[in-house]
Amino acid sequence: HHQVIAEGVETTQQGLMLLAMGCELAQGYAIAKPMSVTDFHEWLGTYQADSDWLDFASQHMSAEQTLAELMTLQITHWHARVINNLRSTPDSIQQWPSMDLKKCHFEHWLQQAKKQNLFDNEWLQSMNIAYTELYHEANALKYQFQQQQLENNEVGISELTKRYETIIDLLANRD
Repeated sequence: HHQVIAEGVETTQQGLMLLAMGCELAQGYAIAKPMSVTDFHEWLGTYQADSDWLDFASQHMSAEQTLAELMTLQITHWHARVINNLRSTPDSIQQWPSMDLKKCHFEHWLQQAKKQNLFDNEWLQSMNIAYTELYHEANALKYQFQQQQLENNEVGISELTKRYETIIDLLANRD
């Protein structure tokens, strides 16, 4: 029997994603920076886990709730990266998040939800439409950005954010 320890956890959101997937053992800068043995003993005596992690870990969630949380975390991270890139300069972008609708984590989890019958069909259809519209809008904005057609960039970002908020609302109101 092996225990898996997630390495490289650098943000609260990464920790939440791991917790949602059932991983409770991790290391990384979000937990502690590299330190000497002497510093470790002091750190161990005063360490307080991230309050968001503690709150999340104390919840008892169904498979539906867990998947909705994973989808929320993923799409929030994706949206933030797209917006950050659109507000950057072309030479400062390190990498775009997955912009292929059919190859991203959100699509994978949406398909998993369908297979497991976690959400009703009407909700799944609404989510699929909202998600498709979000990705099409993001890809159009990315293309405009790459062509340096930036005159309507903030208007586009506002529209993209409205589409993102529709998804967040759907995830929060699954009934």
